[in-house]
Amino acid sequence: MKSIVRAICLTIILLGLWGCGTEPVPPETVPTVVPATAVPPTASPAPTETYTPQPTVTPTPQPTMTLQPTDTPQPTATATIDLNTLQFPENQRLDLNTATQYALLETIPDLDQQLAIEFFANRPYTSIDQFRQALEASVEPFELQRFEQFIYVPIDINASDKATLMQIPGVDEAIAMTLIDKRPFASTTDFLTALLPYLNESQLRVAGSFLE
Repeated sequence: MKSIVRAICLTIILLGLWGCGTEPVPPETVPTVVPATAVPPTASPAPTETYTPQPTVTPTPQPTMTLQPTDTPQPTATATIDLNTLQFPENQRLDLNTATQYALLETIPDLDQQLAIEFFANRPYTSIDQFRQALEASVEPFELQRFEQFIYVPIDINASDKATLMQIPGVDEAIAMTLIDKRPFASTTDFLTALLPYLNESQLRVAGSFLE
């Protein structure tokens, strides 16, 4: 019986304490640990290339070339040549004043017999222009040029015109006029001496084969 009374009394005491507002002490709060967010490394900016201006190069002035007049032949450096002993080869072209009809037909490709006869009709020739004028009515200009690769009119050193002098390989219009201005020539050697500044030894030998 006493035990029951004690239990009741204890219950009443506890209820009284609860009614007085005493709150039970809450358990100790454990702080929540928030994991740190990984911060990606910031890329370092690439170094800016510094432009260093290059020094301005001043062009070196070039010497001014003075052009020579085109109508003035320019002598070429030529070794000393003994013109008195220079041997002239046989000309590979046919002399228009001495070639036979057979030789013309055999030498000039595609030359017909009628044209070969016309070659003879105007002999003797003193100028290559005379030959051109004699055939210009029946032969095209390009054909005349082809024929002239195989024939020639012999050169008179003191009388031949510009066109006839220009038959010599290496002699252009300006050189031909120079030769005419230096006339008269006392000999073939004098004529070749006038050509000496412009032609080499091989060309001089060929030039001699064109002379009368």
